[in-house]
Amino acid sequence: METEKKSLSIKNKILIVLSTLPIVSIALIVVMATNLFKDDKLAYVYDTALSSTRAKASTVDSQINGYIQSLKAINSNFDPNAQSISNNGRSYFSAEADLKAFMNYQWNGEAFTEGFKISKDLTFGEAETKRLQTLMQEAWYKGFTIGVSKEHPMHFYLIAKAESNGQTNMSVLLVENTNFFSLFGESSGAKSYLFHAMRGLVVGDLDHKKLPTYLNTNVFNNEFHEGTKEAEFDDLTYLTSYSKVGKGSLYVVSLVDKEQALSAVRTLMRRSIIFTSLILCFLLIIGVFAANTLTKALRGLADATSKVMDGDFSVRVEQKNNDEIGTLARSFNKMTEEVSRLMEKTAQNARMEAELQTAQTVQDTLFPKSDAHIGPIIIYGDSVPASECGGDWWHYSQVGNKVYLWIGDATGHGVPAALLTSAARAVASVIEGIDDVTPGRALSILNKAIYSTSKGEMMMTFFIACIDLDKNTMTYSNASHDPPFFLSHEVEGKPKRRDYFPLMEINNPRLGENPDSEYGDFEMDIAQGDKIVFYTDGIVDVKSPEGELWGERRFLKSLSAINSQHVDATVTSVFQELNDFRQETPLDDDVTLIVVEFDKEKSAA
Repeated sequence: METEKKSLSIKNKILIVLSTLPIVSIALIVVMATNLFKDDKLAYVYDTALSSTRAKASTVDSQINGYIQSLKAINSNFDPNAQSISNNGRSYFSAEADLKAFMNYQWNGEAFTEGFKISKDLTFGEAETKRLQTLMQEAWYKGFTIGVSKEHPMHFYLIAKAESNGQTNMSVLLVENTNFFSLFGESSGAKSYLFHAMRGLVVGDLDHKKLPTYLNTNVFNNEFHEGTKEAEFDDLTYLTSYSKVGKGSLYVVSLVDKEQALSAVRTLMRRSIIFTSLILCFLLIIGVFAANTLTKALRGLADATSKVMDGDFSVRVEQKNNDEIGTLARSFNKMTEEVSRLMEKTAQNARMEAELQTAQTVQDTLFPKSDAHIGPIIIYGDSVPASECGGDWWHYSQVGNKVYLWIGDATGHGVPAALLTSAARAVASVIEGIDDVTPGRALSILNKAIYSTSKGEMMMTFFIACIDLDKNTMTYSNASHDPPFFLSHEVEGKPKRRDYFPLMEINNPRLGENPDSEYGDFEMDIAQGDKIVFYTDGIVDVKSPEGELWGERRFLKSLSAINSQHVDATVTSVFQELNDFRQETPLDDDVTLIVVEFDKEKSAA
């Protein structure tokens, strides 16, 4: 039997080419040295820019803190009830050259009205007054804010919210400080700006229209308070550094033109290119002879690969040799067969994924806004699905002088549960149009609709509450849902477990079990300052990476600050503690939490 002659292996052919390795090594060393110099230069520029940005942020924070102390000193000498300031307060204001105006405003239900004003020969036009109204609205919710005056150059406002004898007033201090504004501009090749996380540019001449959008996406939503990033604006690349100021949601942002920063690197690269070009020319002469032999065998594979790139997966290559090229040809043929199969499967998966994304988008429209203030009722809720689509649903609405609160949990999660919640939402829209419908009556209608939709194979737990703003009563009905917790206004400070009263005086069958189920109601009184915590069972079933349940005890403990913070802060802090507990552990069930408060001030009004 004739022995098949084996041709020279690809390995040996590569070894021949690599006989020129010393020359190639020199070129690589030059490239590596250039890159190392570039990286070192970039690191230096980043470090210098961040240090400068951090120093400016610290300076801004220090100046703001100083003026905050001035505002506190004036406020301590100001009587908001009498709208008068003591002689000590006037003397302090007059002695501080930077302080240009102090004003006090009250909210009349439609706008902030000026109750007191002391200034050093300054006037305020209509546009400036409107801008000040906007800043005070922000401070109303945030407690404190800072804004730059458009009418008075080199002036900025400090606005703080204060409580006095049950009334809320806004203290405004106008300050003139040229050193504050001189921090921002262009110096040493860097441009510095002062941004507000919500209002955008505060100080500086902005010549990059895309910079605010970039900061909103990559900086203001970032959990880190300082850092450096590379970004492109107006076809130029900039080295961006940022540092958060301690007060007022402010950020100091600096831009350095990358091209200018790396000018020395370009000089080194030009010289390196000249040196390596001479070496590569010599290498090319040697490589051509070796490459001709090597590329001839690979040309067939290259042509076949081009056809594959054009979408022709039926192409096959000839297998003439038994060396590595021949092995590669056989592997290529097997690959094209497998790719043809996978392409078909991928198309099916892509279609399914697109359908899931569409379902998720549609489901997002079923939920209301996270926060609402309906008369004296303050509502804030959030829901996190365990998969692309969830089975939890919550809602609120006002019909006449009644506020309805809905929360439901379909069996399981995913697309089937999401379809059931969609049906519930559609029926709820019809129920809202029925005059004086009770929660029990609403559940009866929902029960028949869900039973008809799922044919008894899927069910929902549900809880509906109706708050009568005229009678200060709440009527509720429960369809086997986890009973919400009621916290009385009489409980002060951090509530204990026994302070939470579960609303379980009445309980009914789940929706969808029996089309003829009847659902009763229970009525109770509510008072100013009462709070109700609605939730689904997924929140207590969250697991840690070790498999430990979060449980009701941790859940109620996470509500410890409910009497001292706004309802949105309560919901946010609960979800933060829950996420810290589970870390990256996937959810087994959808999680929903709503906190409702009977607002004292609104009720009194």
